[in-house]
Amino acid sequence: MKASAALEQVVLFGDTTSLNTQLQAFNGHFKQISADATVPTVTESTSVDLNERAYLTAERFADARDENVRESALTFEIWTSYANLDRIKKHLFDTKDYNALTMQVTEIPTEYSLILPVSGVKVRAIPQMSLAVSDWYGDIPEYMFIGTAALSDTDGLTKVPFLHNKVSYEIRYRAGVQHVMGQYFLKLDTQS
Repeated sequence: MKASAALEQVVLFGDTTSLNTQLQAFNGHFKQISADATVPTVTESTSVDLNERAYLTAERFADARDENVRESALTFEIWTSYANLDRIKKHLFDTKDYNALTMQVTEIPTEYSLILPVSGVKVRAIPQMSLAVSDWYGDIPEYMFIGTAALSDTDGLTKVPFLHNKVSYEIRYRAGVQHVMGQYFLKLDTQS
């Protein structure tokens, strides 16, 4: 579980402080999405109550989904901090939103998420996101990937000694993360 969390940390946030020089250049998805000018922004709710603010911000993200995402049945998820997800749950409980009683909450060591009762969009808590309310992303996991940028990023095939009477080869490559179709992602408007 620790290895999985460490890999998720590198893929989502990057690792610019690593002593490993290969990882220092590994830009995470959040850094790339934040810097991508094609990604639309969503304004945060102005509610004074933090629980209501978190819930209304999540609903704004759900409402701001591109129509093509809805029509294509792509997986659209809102990614935020554990604190924001807790605030959403507390708001739904405090307001006695009986539609929300059917919401699906998953709280296990590897996932903490819920389905918004009105829009039906999944809100997922991402470990290591700051506790600030300003951490919100609308993501399409199918459009995010790990890979290499070019053929020059691979060292090619290397023969490995016989192993159990089988010939083995290994490929070494420099990996990175990337997303496509930035116009279908969402990020919080930090200027507002």
